[in-house]
Amino acid sequence: LFLEVKEAIASGGVYTAREGVNWHTRNRCLGCHVQTQSYLGLAAAIDKADIDPDATEFLRRTLVDNQQSNGTILMTHPQHSRIQTALALWALNEGEVAENVATRIKGLEYMWRVRAISGDRVYWTVDHISGWWRWSESITALVTQAAARVILDSEGETLTAAQQTVVDNYRSILPNLANYFMASTYNDENE
Repeated sequence: LFLEVKEAIASGGVYTAREGVNWHTRNRCLGCHVQTQSYLGLAAAIDKADIDPDATEFLRRTLVDNQQSNGTILMTHPQHSRIQTALALWALNEGEVAENVATRIKGLEYMWRVRAISGDRVYWTVDHISGWWRWSESITALVTQAAARVILDSEGETLTAAQQTVVDNYRSILPNLANYFMASTYNDENE
């Protein structure tokens, strides 16, 4: 079974590497789900199977190189900046995370500015209603995971005062994020 799983990862990696790069080249759009999920899958599998490192790095660069001055990560469709940035931050938690710390902190700085607060809860609202990220719970989970990983990855790093403030801000709201998830009332009947 081990060899079959490894072969499936390799086969899927060949397809994902080729089609992720081709999609980017054809569409010139940082697709919410194409580059982010392709990069995340390839980066997570690179030590488990024969994965194309050049395609993986190309997809990582599409995310890092498309960070805007306000911290968003997008090429087009600025009306969907929250979900595009959240998905990119989630993806950049994989692979060469040390190279991505500054990018992720800048993205989290943007997400900080667009957070929602209700009582003792902090969360993010969606700006694109499709796919598995159409609920506030989804985008909040992406940002929460990205923030938790940046908190861990930044320990021992030399950060600017502004970067440290972002990390400290997220560290301070971890209980509020937990309160949001604990109080969440979403279920399929409320869709």
